[in-house]
Amino acid sequence: MNKITFIFAKNKYWWAVISRMIEKSEGLDFSHCAILIGDNVYESVWPKSRKMHIAKWYKTYVPYGMYSFSCDELTHYRIKAECEKKTGVWYSWVQILMIYAGIVFPFFNKYLEKVSWNGHKYLICTELCGEIA
Repeated sequence: MNKITFIFAKNKYWWAVISRMIEKSEGLDFSHCAILIGDNVYESVWPKSRKMHIAKWYKTYVPYGMYSFSCDELTHYRIKAECEKKTGVWYSWVQILMIYAGIVFPFFNKYLEKVSWNGHKYLICTELCGEIA
């Protein structure tokens, strides 16, 4: 069986302003999620989504939680192919601005959590993981 792992993580660096903004907005201790397949992490970060070796990824992030599941060869292939297809997609600054708006105007969050701003042209990390899940 093959394994797919969803990783929830915190950026190690104090100056990661967008990460801290997301943590504050969401009320969480972490701000990032990614997908681990084999030795590669697929993630949506600025400026574009990417594939990175796990050892290099650990230089920037500390895992907060990891959730794995096993799947058959065909499912594993399809998930990996979809992650590969999403590599290189532009990061969504509109979504980040909306998260910031939710911090400044907390009442706005109820509306924001029901709206999809990006379509399929742009991604943030939760959209990448959500589309794969």
